[in-house]
Amino acid sequence: MLYYNNDNYYKNNANKKIIGKLILSDGQPCYKINETLWRKFDSDEAGEEHIKCKLEIFGKYNDDRFKQKGDITYNQIYKDNLSDGNYELLKNKLKDLKVSL
Repeated sequence: MLYYNNDNYYKNNANKKIIGKLILSDGQPCYKINETLWRKFDSDEAGEEHIKCKLEIFGKYNDDRFKQKGDITYNQIYKDNLSDGNYELLKNKLKDLKVSL
């Protein structure tokens, strides 16, 4: 579940901005915004598997300015977003690996 509060963001407060970013990542996010940490379970998936960051800053590869707010399994993501037939083809490969928010 994801919780939010919109009490301060009504139309009469148009100048207020929501400060934040939601990133779904296999571990702490990378410094480069276009580096997405994600495991690939099928050769037909878009993009390549990428589970290690490339850019190093001050001896670190992961951006620790983000705070982990929860986990979801790859299994649940694929189950919620694939057709039943496609999910059936992948479900045995997914194991209990988790993605973090």
